[in-house]
Amino acid sequence: MNAEYLKKDSHYAPGLNSFLNLIKDGIVVTSVSSKIILLNSSSALRSANAYEDIYGRYMFDLAECGIITKPNRSEWEAIFERIVSGQAVKFEMSVRGNEHTFIVIGYPIFKRGEKVNRVLFTSNDKLSRFNLESKVDLSNLAEIFSNYSQYDDSDMKYISQSDSMRQVIKIAHKVANVESPVFLTGETGVGKSLLAQYIHSIGARKNEPFIQINCAAIPDNLFESEVFGYEQGAFTGATRQRKLGMMELAKDGTIFLDEITELSPILQAKLLQVMQEGEFWRLGGNSPIQLKARVIAATNHDIRELVREKKFREDLYYRMCVVPIDIPPLRERWEDILLLAEDFIDEFNKKYNTNKYFNQDIIFWLNQYDWPGNVRELRNVVERMAIVSDRDEIGLSDIPHYLIEENSSFNDEMMSLKEANEKLEKEYIRKILCETKNYREASEILCVSQSTLIRKISKYGLKGKEY
Repeated sequence: MNAEYLKKDSHYAPGLNSFLNLIKDGIVVTSVSSKIILLNSSSALRSANAYEDIYGRYMFDLAECGIITKPNRSEWEAIFERIVSGQAVKFEMSVRGNEHTFIVIGYPIFKRGEKVNRVLFTSNDKLSRFNLESKVDLSNLAEIFSNYSQYDDSDMKYISQSDSMRQVIKIAHKVANVESPVFLTGETGVGKSLLAQYIHSIGARKNEPFIQINCAAIPDNLFESEVFGYEQGAFTGATRQRKLGMMELAKDGTIFLDEITELSPILQAKLLQVMQEGEFWRLGGNSPIQLKARVIAATNHDIRELVREKKFREDLYYRMCVVPIDIPPLRERWEDILLLAEDFIDEFNKKYNTNKYFNQDIIFWLNQYDWPGNVRELRNVVERMAIVSDRDEIGLSDIPHYLIEENSSFNDEMMSLKEANEKLEKEYIRKILCETKNYREASEILCVSQSTLIRKISKYGLKGKEY
């Protein structure tokens, strides 16, 4: 799952994934805004990209970037409009890397028999039957999904128990239903794009498109055509009748300008004009288009320092930074490390059909490492350990070598595993004692009795100000 510390309140029944993977027809389930929630092993999209690169993305975006080559984005929007109105729609689909053309049927999934809140797509050369002995009818499958369709975007929650992140989440809820621009800051890997999605998902715009624009990935000479769109003949190569830009495709949803500080001064000036006037022009267009979407921007740089150095326009900064939200790095909210790690291991156990778990040694290790790559690095490390560990129990021997090399506490030292574990335990107990008021509070966090804690304090010679 490509959601580093976002979690749903409920999921489809655990056995449903296994059942779907027995079906030879391709199955994809999306939200009404086209976000992919579930896909089975026979899905045509699996041949186009790896599972982790497809899951959680939007069908609209897959068409825009060429992973889905047919239908195009505007045709997808029309398809979703019909399905959300309650109709089943049949059409042809082609994907990158697969020479076959698929017959696809889209079915509305109704929440409690009333509102359409999910869309079920089936694909195969055979139009209406699964290759199972029971010959399950597709309309019945849509009813099955309706029974499990309480997996709703509005149920999305952050996994956190630290005070600093609770404050971030509190602000996110306050800004979810207002029009003001939001500016997210934080180190690489803390989850800025996820927070932007979270704000979108809990607000009134949740059923509208969420369009992410990576400002660093689009060349200056293509930015305007991609973001604002163009009319036919606007420039050499503009042979299509018209191309809608990302701002127009966002409709009444959310535009997320990631890495906004990478924009050139010229593009910063153009964006400022859009934000001031609330409208933009397609290249070659003769009339302005109203910006209806809400704008969220993000950077991993010190934005105030960039403003002082004249590398980012001060007027654009004040226009965009109406509600600033700074996401703290993982090393400053150690309470979340184990919580996140355990959620990730649960995720990968489901993904790889395993039953891995952390022993106490690795828990100490995870909590004392600085995590310079933040949540993204934690997730990658947990996945690696889940894959390479030969046992269900994940321990110190499964730690990637670079983690040991970068850990200053163990650099240039040779010791036994028992000695390494004791050194780690001593450092972690010292850390907890420094951050708690008394032995009772510390022992509760460490999940040991006070007598055990006192014995370890005596064993490791922790005295005076250390606790």
